[in-house]
Amino acid sequence: PYSDQQWDTFFQLGGRPDVFQDERFSTYEARTENVGALYALIEEVTATKTSEDWLEILAEAQIPAMRYNKMPDVLKDAHLNAVDFFQTREHPAAGPYRAVRHPVHFSKTPANIRSDAPQLGADTARILAELGLE
Repeated sequence: PYSDQQWDTFFQLGGRPDVFQDERFSTYEARTENVGALYALIEEVTATKTSEDWLEILAEAQIPAMRYNKMPDVLKDAHLNAVDFFQTREHPAAGPYRAVRHPVHFSKTPANIRSDAPQLGADTARILAELGLE
């Protein structure tokens, strides 16, 4: 939620219509100062429904929301797969790995990944030499 109205609606939908009566959450400034307590309350309220339920409820209430994916779920995310977010690359020393596609798309000068990440320690000697160290 962003606006006071969205926050109020969120807590009403979560069965906590009294939240704005608490001085810690009554204004934007107060919520910012008490963000830890606010997140604890959000955690308590959101635990009352499934993610699917919340996404539907919040969409109907026009409150921005999205699923929080755990790392293993990111690779199965329908939207990310639909937009071809990931690509498989071949590292010269480490073999195949999954990478995020370049986020910029130009029609006449397409962006690309020019080189893979160096191996751990691959540049150590050069960097130490530039610093005047052995």
